[in-house]
Amino acid sequence: MAEPVAILRDLESRRRAAIRRTFTHFDPAATAAGFAAASGLVMTFVVMRHVFGTPPEEVQRLFGLLVHYLPGFDTEGLGLVVGVVDVALMGAAFGACVAWCRNRALRIVLWRALRERDTFFRRHALDEIG
Repeated sequence: MAEPVAILRDLESRRRAAIRRTFTHFDPAATAAGFAAASGLVMTFVVMRHVFGTPPEEVQRLFGLLVHYLPGFDTEGLGLVVGVVDVALMGAAFGACVAWCRNRALRIVLWRALRERDTFFRRHALDEIG
């Protein structure tokens, strides 16, 4: 039969591994790359729809607005490639911001949890003696 101390040690290591898996930090570079790829692909599909088909009126209005927000964007030739790259860069910046905000929020949550745990231990440290 296993020793109680060994069982408790094993349970503690399992608990710590579960907490590590749950509260994993996002890598800002990986998140930025994912958002850049996703936004670049969406923009590529929109551009292909515009170039190789007759886009609906909403898409034409969207392209008219994008000219104001994306430097170098145009509805023909190299301007389409510049637009895809611009959108991918904006997606990368957004992804990095999402990862940073999530990591910051996670750090705050963990800080509060540790603070509450320490407060609980300080309040109830002498309860077991009596």
